[in-house]
Amino acid sequence: MAALEVAPNVSLRRNTLGFLAVCASIFFVETTILSLAFQGGWSAVSLLACHLVVCVALGIVAVFTKNLQMREHLIYLVLWTLIAGVCGILIGVSHFIAQIRSNPEAQIDFEEILALEELDPDEVRIGEVYDQVLDNRFNIDQEITLNPFREQMRTASRSEKLNILRVVGQSYGPEFADVMQTALVSSDAAIRVMAATVSAKIKQDYTTAIQQSVASLEQNPESVDCRVALAQAYLNFAESGILGDDLAESQQTQARQVLDPIGLSLNDVRAPVHMV
Repeated sequence: MAALEVAPNVSLRRNTLGFLAVCASIFFVETTILSLAFQGGWSAVSLLACHLVVCVALGIVAVFTKNLQMREHLIYLVLWTLIAGVCGILIGVSHFIAQIRSNPEAQIDFEEILALEELDPDEVRIGEVYDQVLDNRFNIDQEITLNPFREQMRTASRSEKLNILRVVGQSYGPEFADVMQTALVSSDAAIRVMAATVSAKIKQDYTTAIQQSVASLEQNPESVDCRVALAQAYLNFAESGILGDDLAESQQTQARQVLDPIGLSLNDVRAPVHMV
């Protein structure tokens, strides 16, 4: 796989432009207030009232901002603007820029990486390792081993680790649950965030498969095939390795309930289905 270029986060750019636009607006208002103060055109009480109104308005914007990180930046900006006026705005902007630069995962658009099209496995080292793990070429007479992926999750560069997670996310199977768990507790915050993004995508894939099977059974309530397909969808999710014990047991229970009317058990429908 060609080296993955870390893509700038689209939402980060949008939030940055929004934050700087807010800063520019209140900077204009605060400099106008400051100019009026020097000119002596308004009383000190009126100027102070205008300053407070600006801060309150900015505070309201902060409170109703859905992005928690952006809300923190706006609250920081409100406090410094309230205390130091124009100088406070500059402090708020400097703090915002410093936080963005010190936050490695903020520079990565994880959804964009995950959505990249599959590359030719022959051209990608990670893809080859993935195929080798599935084909069990490393240990022909033993169970499938994930040592190649585990080793790369410890020693590879960040871009290579992101590629590993992308490949796993696009073609997940239960055999890669351990890789996901390793990534979720990585010391690299960017890898943890990518792993969480991939995990959410995998869960959504299983959920979508269940919803489609439910719809098929509702349209064909007498179909044994549709009932078996729904039970398999529940069972695949239960045995995916990405659910906690309670949720996995809940999915198995639903699979049993679907099979009970036709007298089948989980073992009757259990099959090594690979999510693609």
